[in-house]
Amino acid sequence: MNQPTLLSAIARWIVSADFPDLPDGEIAAARAALADFVAVAAAGSGTPVVRNAALYAAQNERAGACVQQLGRTVRFSPRTAAFLNGTAAHALDFDDVSWTTIGHPTVGIAPTALSLAVAQGLSGREFLTAYVVGAECAHQIARWTMPELSEHGWHTTLANG
Repeated sequence: MNQPTLLSAIARWIVSADFPDLPDGEIAAARAALADFVAVAAAGSGTPVVRNAALYAAQNERAGACVQQLGRTVRFSPRTAAFLNGTAAHALDFDDVSWTTIGHPTVGIAPTALSLAVAQGLSGREFLTAYVVGAECAHQIARWTMPELSEHGWHTTLANG
């Protein structure tokens, strides 16, 4: 008989996660991290790196412009909006810090969760659940890989996020 793998156990947990099952402390932490994400992404949206990336994206975007870049009125495909919002959130380096991941987990998780939530018409609770699940997965990966990952030269923000 095959034993379930660790990854299959994690996958089952991910697909079964539901907002009512989330601990209040995790919801509160997620709300704070997401408020920080929106604020730093809006502030970073006007930086040269984000302006240049947005210009490139606007010239090369093919279809599906349905997700707004934070801090601006322009819309992009979910994939591009996630990239631009993540870049903007990290551009000024004021994004959240996690000592478990030794990095900035929200910058890799929130832009993707937000873009997919907007594109799929998900509720705020569904978006919040997706963020919490993503953050918990990033923290678990960090528990398995840190500090060795960082000691071998990898920047952990997106390696764990």
